[in-house]
Amino acid sequence: MLAVFLMYFLRTLRWQALLVICAKTIAVFPLFVWTLAGTLLNFLLPTSIGGDLGRWYLVQSKDVSKAAAGLSLVFDRLLGSLAFVPLVGLTVMGGLKLPAGVVIGNRSIVLSGVTVLLLFGILFFSWRFLMSEQGKAKLVGLYQRFFGESDVVESLDATLEKIRGASRCDWFWSITLSLAAHLCFVAAEYSFATALGIKASFWQMSFLYLVAATAMLAPITPNGLGVREGLNVWFLTHLGNSPEAAVGYSLISLLVRFVTCVPSMLYVDIRPKKAEPTHSD
Repeated sequence: MLAVFLMYFLRTLRWQALLVICAKTIAVFPLFVWTLAGTLLNFLLPTSIGGDLGRWYLVQSKDVSKAAAGLSLVFDRLLGSLAFVPLVGLTVMGGLKLPAGVVIGNRSIVLSGVTVLLLFGILFFSWRFLMSEQGKAKLVGLYQRFFGESDVVESLDATLEKIRGASRCDWFWSITLSLAAHLCFVAAEYSFATALGIKASFWQMSFLYLVAATAMLAPITPNGLGVREGLNVWFLTHLGNSPEAAVGYSLISLLVRFVTCVPSMLYVDIRPKKAEPTHSD
């Protein structure tokens, strides 16, 4: 349970670092609460977009523009995905041994190579799109279509200029936090599995996490419900574990992540901000 909380806390620190780049510094506690609450909203829409929409709405209560809030979440996703690249390397170098029934290629290095190339391709395209004038024009058009705000160009320009001015240390720190968060999640999953008598190494659980995270990018079910669980059963049974144990592990893992986030709803205020009264002389 502690590893799960630590994972969410590290993700909060990453989001805070990106908000500093895009807008301003916001205290850790409200961001941590919104991160947990966003995780609950992930169960409502595919590919975890529910949590992004919830955080995007909530962060505006701290006088952060829609553009800055949105771009901080876009880069939060991108850097979280980029951190899968070093995690793939650690998983392979850690002595990953795939079961005989899991055929992905002649060697696990094939998986790592394909994953790295795919992630770099997606990230390179996303970065060029966000940083180019053509990409910005499309963002402005999409933004105006949904919100119809006249100051959207200035807001996007200001936010993108701040992003361009961020130092390499800022990006390195964000990626490091992402990698640490991924490792905490793997540690939590490994501890749950070990407690239930599941036979799997730490790096096999890391491999399972990578496969599940990639599969959940497809908008199949809300938050990938059923996708991760099905992959857990498929992979763990190939390691020699019983289907009952694999299903039990999957359900407990899901329940722990859900229960961990529930208390955050006690601190979330979704009421619209009231306009301050004006005083006339």
